[in-house]
Amino acid sequence: MAKKKNTALWIAILFLVAMLFISVSVNLGLIVVNAIRGGMDGGAASSRPRLQEEVSSGSGHTKVLRLAVNGPIMRNVSGGGLFGVQVDMVEDLKRKIESATADDDVAAIILEVNSPGGAVTPTDEIYRALLDFKESREDRRIVTFVRDMSASGSYWLAVAGDWIIAEPTSIVGSIGVIMQSLNWSTLSERVGLSATTIKSGRNKDLLNPFVETPEEQKQLLQEMIDSLYMRFKQVVSEQRGIPLADLEPIADGRILDADSALEHGLIDQIGYWKDSLAYTRDLLGKEEIKVIRYKQRGNFFQVFASSSLNEITRLMHADTPRAMSIWR
Repeated sequence: MAKKKNTALWIAILFLVAMLFISVSVNLGLIVVNAIRGGMDGGAASSRPRLQEEVSSGSGHTKVLRLAVNGPIMRNVSGGGLFGVQVDMVEDLKRKIESATADDDVAAIILEVNSPGGAVTPTDEIYRALLDFKESREDRRIVTFVRDMSASGSYWLAVAGDWIIAEPTSIVGSIGVIMQSLNWSTLSERVGLSATTIKSGRNKDLLNPFVETPEEQKQLLQEMIDSLYMRFKQVVSEQRGIPLADLEPIADGRILDADSALEHGLIDQIGYWKDSLAYTRDLLGKEEIKVIRYKQRGNFFQVFASSSLNEITRLMHADTPRAMSIWR
């Protein structure tokens, strides 16, 4: 028994040492690379890189922004990329929506969704930016096209669309909010680890992983989750024209296939990309539309940053307790 206890203790220690090593290595890399980059460009780094317009398909004077929401909707907690460039997906999406809003030639957005959802506040920020685009001019429209998945927070975004089209095999719904955290209290007791917490109030260490969560604190968190959940349902009810009483039975976190989503009014049509283009043309009353994308202008270092450190930092902070609207 003592041998097993010592083995578990060493495993815990090695895990903590490994995480510390990764954290120190990443931060040292940031310091070195940013110092090099500062020498190359005099230390000037734009916090809002310029966007480059790229034609995706079609032609004509009327522009339609193709805006893709892929993967978990999460803010980059590091606040910047490996070479001093921001790679925050939330800010990137908001910047693209703001650019479309400022361009008088952009008449619509096709919101292309393939996401399980994400953090509540970033999701609500993007949703607000989409509404701002529509409200900036009476003739502006948003068409949502669901590829593989529009669940939880990404469905929150989807309902900003005037019309929602989903592929026949897509997953839709998962209306709900969740908060999870690991609790190591049993493990720490077995291996002899303990935590010392100095706090200003009895609830300052909510979800402390080294102690069992008291029922009082669970109730506090449940009230917060219920409030966010009600906001989510109200958004869906208002945008989809579904009374709350009718929405309740399917707003319990369940996922639906495309046929069921259509039956319950969560989407308007089952189709493919070509159908979203056709409906957008009809909605705008245009025979031709020019579908564009916005791309961030950047050098080699910036492109490398967007595919490397951003993913590392997301993984390192994946277990931070937060209110989420996500299906997993």
